[in-house]
Amino acid sequence: MEKVGTIWVVGAVAMDTVVYFQTLIQHGRYVQAEEVIRRVGGSPANVALGLAASGVKTSFVTALGADPDGEIIRERLTSAGFESVSITQTSMASNQCIVMVEPTGERTMFGLGPGNISHIKLVGIDLSPEDTVVFVGWNSLFYEDLEYAKGKGCITFVGLGAILDSSVTADVAFGSLSDLPPGYDFLAPLERFEKVVVTRGELGATQYSDSGELNQPAIESEVLDTTGAGDAFLAGYLLEHSLGDREGKSGMMTGAKWASAMVGLKDSVPPNFNDVVPQNYRQEIQPNFK
Repeated sequence: MEKVGTIWVVGAVAMDTVVYFQTLIQHGRYVQAEEVIRRVGGSPANVALGLAASGVKTSFVTALGADPDGEIIRERLTSAGFESVSITQTSMASNQCIVMVEPTGERTMFGLGPGNISHIKLVGIDLSPEDTVVFVGWNSLFYEDLEYAKGKGCITFVGLGAILDSSVTADVAFGSLSDLPPGYDFLAPLERFEKVVVTRGELGATQYSDSGELNQPAIESEVLDTTGAGDAFLAGYLLEHSLGDREGKSGMMTGAKWASAMVGLKDSVPPNFNDVVPQNYRQEIQPNFK
């Protein structure tokens, strides 16, 4: 099986303040919180931390402010088992996010402050052609970094929103259906992307490629908090990619299993994959590799 080198995840990290409610939130009404938790989050960090905890060779590129939240986040990142962590120190406050979780597990997120994404830089980092570079949640500020990674011969993943920019090309576009306008034609961007992977919540996920559509049903699970479910799916896809899966079938299956485990937890970061799957899982999916 073909293997990759390091998976480089590029993007923001945040301090999440997560508020859990026992009743549905109604506009203009008072709702009492049941529980409040502060934890490290942000989709790029969630993906990177989940991969590193599961034994995947992972590096993370991000930015932090010189504030108490930044110190907490820095400690978490530097002790996470990454191959390397590239942190740009800024004078801005570290990213913060309010996450409101309803009894159904559905969440609404609010970013606070301007964010420091413009300070995140991949250009200049020593990459090899065996590496994979992942821009979780596309932002046009990453265009130069994407071109740099492609110039180094890396496999590139970009957030699904990138397919709306006709100037962006990459190997895989990945993200939630909610990232795009209703009724979007997912076959159109296959001229610029080898694969387009779309997650659809409880409806599962679909991979589009020149080989056709690959559908992966969601795996039923008790839902406590949907925060990080899509991040767990992407982490699962990347985990199998790191082991040689180029068709995406094993990645879709592992992503679904990891997302199913994630929604049963009150956390933002996916758990160690090896702790939430049966011991014989690897033998079951091995025939899917090409």
